[in-house]
Amino acid sequence: MDAAGGAIHEKRKNGFMLSREALQICLEELGQKPSIRDLTLLNFSTLKNHPEMTISLSHNPLYGAALVADRKIYRSVGIDIELKNRNVGPAIKAKISHPKDFPLPGLQFWCAKEATYKALMNTSEFSHTQNFSDIVLSEKSWFHIPSKIEGQYEVKTVEDNVLALAWIKI
Repeated sequence: MDAAGGAIHEKRKNGFMLSREALQICLEELGQKPSIRDLTLLNFSTLKNHPEMTISLSHNPLYGAALVADRKIYRSVGIDIELKNRNVGPAIKAKISHPKDFPLPGLQFWCAKEATYKALMNTSEFSHTQNFSDIVLSEKSWFHIPSKIEGQYEVKTVEDNVLALAWIKI
């Protein structure tokens, strides 16, 4: 089952499991000894047994990633991981761009937008999806025009992946 309670498509099972393994590692690094029940999600940003933490998960076919933070410090977080060889075409980039976006190469741009979108949506402020193009990326920060919510982000290359982290501090 996925976070929304639906069945996981066969092609996504490996990535799904890798993201949960990454979540388990994050919890262990925070001094927890997580059981499989500790990995149960109430929604895309809350662990059933650890509501004091805000989380975000991502995966591609070969890697999983998790970001975990204390809700006393961070309102929300977002993460995206993509294989370096993934192509983000000009049409996709144009659809998610805002004219004032900081210029990032295609895949770095996609990952930054995806991670900031997850951080934005994990605030639980919205009853419906938002447009990626309404998120304006600066060099290290971002701003959602309709809600005026803002945060920071970072994009880096890790092994065969492009990884983006985004967060909103309290």
